[in-house]
Amino acid sequence: MIVKRRILLGITLVFLCHCSTLPKQTSPVAGNLLSEQKPSSPKAGIVQAEAVSDWENNQAQAAYHLGLGYLFWLNEEIDKALEEFKTALNYDPQSAFLNYNLGEKYYFLAAPAFFSESRADQELRQVSLEQAEYHLDNAFAIDPEDLDTMILLADVKHTLNKIGDSIKLGHMIIKKDPKNILNRLQLAEELIQLGQEREAIDVLKPLLTQQPDHPHANYLMGYCLVVLKRDKEALSYLETAYENNPYHSALVEMLGQIYESEDEYDKAAAMYKKISLVSPKDSLFYEKYVRMLLYQNEYNLAEKVMNEIIAEGVENSLYYYFLGLIVESRGSLEKARDFYQKAWSLNEADFRIPYKLSVIYYSMGEQEKSIQVLRDALSESPNNPWLYLFLGEAHMRIGQYDQALELFNQGGILVPEDTEFYLQKAVIFEKKGDFEQTEEMLLKVISLDEKHSEALNFLGYFYAERGVKLDRAEEYLVRALVIQPENGAYLDSLGWVYFKQGKLEKALEYLQHAAVRIEYKDAVVLDHLADAWAAVGCFETAVTLWRKVVELDLHPENISEKINLNSVKRNDPASDCPVYDLTSLPNPDSSETQVQP
Repeated sequence: MIVKRRILLGITLVFLCHCSTLPKQTSPVAGNLLSEQKPSSPKAGIVQAEAVSDWENNQAQAAYHLGLGYLFWLNEEIDKALEEFKTALNYDPQSAFLNYNLGEKYYFLAAPAFFSESRADQELRQVSLEQAEYHLDNAFAIDPEDLDTMILLADVKHTLNKIGDSIKLGHMIIKKDPKNILNRLQLAEELIQLGQEREAIDVLKPLLTQQPDHPHANYLMGYCLVVLKRDKEALSYLETAYENNPYHSALVEMLGQIYESEDEYDKAAAMYKKISLVSPKDSLFYEKYVRMLLYQNEYNLAEKVMNEIIAEGVENSLYYYFLGLIVESRGSLEKARDFYQKAWSLNEADFRIPYKLSVIYYSMGEQEKSIQVLRDALSESPNNPWLYLFLGEAHMRIGQYDQALELFNQGGILVPEDTEFYLQKAVIFEKKGDFEQTEEMLLKVISLDEKHSEALNFLGYFYAERGVKLDRAEEYLVRALVIQPENGAYLDSLGWVYFKQGKLEKALEYLQHAAVRIEYKDAVVLDHLADAWAAVGCFETAVTLWRKVVELDLHPENISEKINLNSVKRNDPASDCPVYDLTSLPNPDSSETQVQP
C-alpha cells in the first residue's frame, strides 16, 4: 500500500507540476486580487479570499483525479481511467489541457484495432470519435493557438469525414508549422478528395522542395497533374514515386496509361504486367498487358500468355477475342471464327465480336451468315447504334446500298450528333452517283467535327476527281494534313488537286511523298504519280509505274491504253526524270496484316 501511495503521489505531483506550466484560465476573483492593492471592505476581502481558496482547491482536486486516471490507464482499467479524467475536468472545465487529454484518450480508443466490423462495435467507435471531437473542440476554443490540439483535432475531423473543417485546421497548422510533412500530405489528400487539385499542388510544392524524393508527395503531385490532363508534367513525379514504391497499383496503372497514350507500348506493357502479377489473371490489368503486347506486334508472346491463362481455367471473352485477332492476322479464318464464337458465348454484350464474326464469314464467302450474325446481335440489343452501323456496312459489302442506307438512318437517330453515320451515308451516295447528297453528308460531318480528317480528305478528293471547287478542295486537304501530316492517302489527294490545277511541280512533290508513305503498294497513288510524270515529259518513268499498277491487280482499260500510248515515247531530255527499278519496288504480298486490338 505504501508503494502504491507513493506511486500515486508521484504521478499526482508530476501532473500538478505539468498543469502549472500550462496556460490556464485565471479565476475572475483571482484576477481582481492581482489588480487591487486591498479589498474594498473587510467582508469583500473575506469573500475574495474564500474564492481563491476554492479555486486552488479545485485545481488540486483536478490534478489528483488526473493522476488517478493515469494510474488506471497504465493498469489498462480504461473505464475507471475515463471516469477519473471526467472528474478532473468537472473540477476545472476551462482547462485546455484536461479537455485535450480526454479528447486524446477517446481518439485513441476509437482506433479500428479496438473494434470488430460488427454494427454494434462500429456504433461504439462512432461514439468515441464524437466524444473526442467534443473535448478537442473545447480545448481548441480555450486555447486556439495550441499546435498539438490543432493537429489532433484535424485528424479527428478527417476521420469523421468532416473534410471542410479538417482543411481549415490544416491551413492553420501550416502557418504555425510549415515543415509538418504529415499535415501537408493529409491536407493535400483532402483537397484532392474535394476536387481541388490546383490547391493541393500549392500545398505539395514546399514539401517537394524540402524532400524532392518523398514517394507519397510525388505520387499525389503526379495524380493531381494527371487529373488536370498535364500528363507530361506528371510523368517525372510518378516515376520518382515508382522508384520508391514499385508495387503501388494505382501509381503503376497511371504510369501505364501515360506510357500507352505516348505510344510507348513496351513501357506500358511492363507496368500492366507488374500489376497483373499481384492481381487475378482475369483482371483488367492483365487484359491491358496482353493488349500492349499486341500493339508491339508481340503476337507469339501474347498468344502464349493467353493460352497459359486459359489453361488455368480462366474464361475471359477478351482473351478469345484477342486470340481471334492473332490467328486472323495469319489468315487462319476458321480458327479465328471459332475463337470469336467462343468470345461471344462468354460476352454477348461486346458488340465488337459479332462485327468480327461478320467480317470473317464474308471473307469465307458466307454472305448470308455475315448478315445473320449481326441481325442476331441487333435483335438482342435493338438500342445499340453501332450494331446498326456494322449491319449497314455488311450490306454495303455485298452491294445492298438501299438496305445499308436504311440501317444508317435508323442508327443515326439514336446518336444524331455522331459523324460516322453521315460519313457512311456519303460513301453510299457516292457509289449510287448522287453527288449532291454526297457533298451534303460530308459537309454535315465537318460541321459536327471541323477536325474530322477523314471527311476533309474525302470531300477534297471528291472535288478533285470531278475537277470542281479545286480551291476549296485544297483548303480541306491542307486542314486534313495539319491533323495527319504523314498520311499517304491525304498526301495523294492534295497532290491530285495540284495536278488538276496544273501545278505539276507541287503535284509531283506530294504524290512522290505519298508513294513513299504507302511503300508503292497502292495502285491509285501510283497511277496518279505516273500521270504527273507523264505530264512533265517523263514517259518511261510513267510506264514503269503503270506496269506496277497492273501488277497490283488493277486492270482498267485506261491503264493499258496509257502504257501503249506512252511506251513509244522517250523521256524528255530537259526533264529530270527518275528511274524506278520495278523489281525493287515492294511486293504487296510481302506485308503482314497488323492486329488492331
